[in-house]
Amino acid sequence: MLHNDRGFSLVQVLISSGLLGAAALVGIKIMATQERMAKNTNQKYEIGYIHEEIWRNLQDPSSCEATFSNLTLTEISDGAIKYISKKYSLNNENRNTSLYRTYSNSRQLYGAKNLKIQSYTAVSREGSLEPIFDFFITFDKGADSLGSKTIAKGIPIVFSTSNSKIVNCNALPISSENEEGAQEKDTTKLKIIKHLGINTPPLEGATLAIESTISFDTQSELSECSPENQGMIRYDDTNENLLLCTGSSSWKSWGVNNLDWSRPTRVVSKTSKTDTQIIGEYKLCVLGAVEGSNHNQCHLSAPETDLIRLVSWELRPSINDLGSCTFLCFK
Repeated sequence: MLHNDRGFSLVQVLISSGLLGAAALVGIKIMATQERMAKNTNQKYEIGYIHEEIWRNLQDPSSCEATFSNLTLTEISDGAIKYISKKYSLNNENRNTSLYRTYSNSRQLYGAKNLKIQSYTAVSREGSLEPIFDFFITFDKGADSLGSKTIAKGIPIVFSTSNSKIVNCNALPISSENEEGAQEKDTTKLKIIKHLGINTPPLEGATLAIESTISFDTQSELSECSPENQGMIRYDDTNENLLLCTGSSSWKSWGVNNLDWSRPTRVVSKTSKTDTQIIGEYKLCVLGAVEGSNHNQCHLSAPETDLIRLVSWELRPSINDLGSCTFLCFK
């Protein structure tokens, strides 16, 4: 065996070098994780700051009207807003400036130059006593961020229109439901207990919030992945990741950005005792509400769905034709 002048064999030197290299690699990975955690903390603070500043600005009717005036709610929902307008006075003159432009409009980054404003959108709030829409700011945290790549923050806006165009408005106080873009509890009646099943029975007091994001109850026991649960989605709070049941014994990592949760298509179909009804081509359809029947009569099916490709969804025949099923479908 070869030795160096201090008595160590060449094999011993190589082994020790390998151990040191492995230790260095572990150290580098730990440092990279710590760096991502620090970035995530910084981004959370910056997102909260921007969200609050935009909200405070839109509480001023003149700034709110400068931002939204002469636009319809449909135009705002489709992303017409590219920046927030702020009214101010200088030397007794009223002036207007722009705040927080979207990345596509300005290529501007915020925070430590790693945070983008992806879009501004809106969703009408149904059932309120006065016209209200929820204005959503969608932030892009970057590809190497922890958890979801995007996050949406909501601001409720009360408004009035003339010829369908907004003429008066101001922001209302922010509730916890607006924090993650959630709507009122009756926006959807999907039962989500740490997993989302295609034919999940809709119940009051659901834990799903589905207008710009999706939330899961993380306290309940997890279901097993079985052929009966094929198509079920589960939330892994350890890695902030969605898992997909493909019908085998293991859960498949599905990521967090495979669906546009902010734009569900509502499809209402009457139950039929004889006919299979085509719902349409989507990545995912789930049961949202039932009238005049029960959830067992609103059974969805799709061939070989992996929730990534568009496939044709169908409503199977029911034992009666008295009720209707409302589905939320996503592309």
